[in-house]
Amino acid sequence: MKRILSPPKEYRKTVLSLLLLLLSLNLFGQQKLILHNKFRKKQTKELNLTYAVTVTTTLGKFDYCQLGVLNDTSLTIRSRKWVGQTYSDTTFMIPIHQVIKLEYDKMNRRKLALPATLAGMGGAVGLIALPIEAAKGNRESVASGAIVLGSLEAICLSIMYIGTRKTSYELGHKWILVVESSAISPPVR
Repeated sequence: MKRILSPPKEYRKTVLSLLLLLLSLNLFGQQKLILHNKFRKKQTKELNLTYAVTVTTTLGKFDYCQLGVLNDTSLTIRSRKWVGQTYSDTTFMIPIHQVIKLEYDKMNRRKLALPATLAGMGGAVGLIALPIEAAKGNRESVASGAIVLGSLEAICLSIMYIGTRKTSYELGHKWILVVESSAISPPVR
C-alpha cells in the first residue's frame, strides 16, 4: 500500500536532478545589463529589464519602452505607441555605443500615486473654499480647516513628487553600459 502512494526513490532523485538542471540553465542563460561607474570602480547597478525606460540615442529619443539584450554589442528596444485606435508594437536593435542616456521612473507603477493626486485635488478645492467660509464669519472652522487641508496638501504633494521622479544615467560621462551574459563568462566591456 505504501509503495503505491509514494514514488520510488530513484524516480524522486531523477525528477529533483532534472529540476535543478533546468533551474541552473535558466539562471545562467539570462543576460544582464549592468552600469559601471567610471570614477568609482566598485559602484555597479543592475538594470531591471521589465521597467519602462526612456532611452536617448544618437538617432533620437524613445519614451516608455522596454529594453532587451540580444548580444554583447546591441540592445533590443520594444516600444508601444498609440496609433489611431490600436497600439503598434515596434522592436528594433541599436548598438550599445549609440545609447547616450537612460531614464527610469523611481516608481514602476505610477497608478500608486493616483489616490494621492485625487486627494490633493480635493484639498486644493477645499483651500479655494476657505475664503468663502471666512467671509461668513466662521473663524474657528477656517483655522482648523486650513491646518487640516495644509497638512493634506503637504502629504499628497510629497507622494506625487516621489511618484514622478526619475533616475537618469548619462552614459559616456559617468556610466558605462555592460552586458553580462552569465556568471561563468567575464563581462564584456
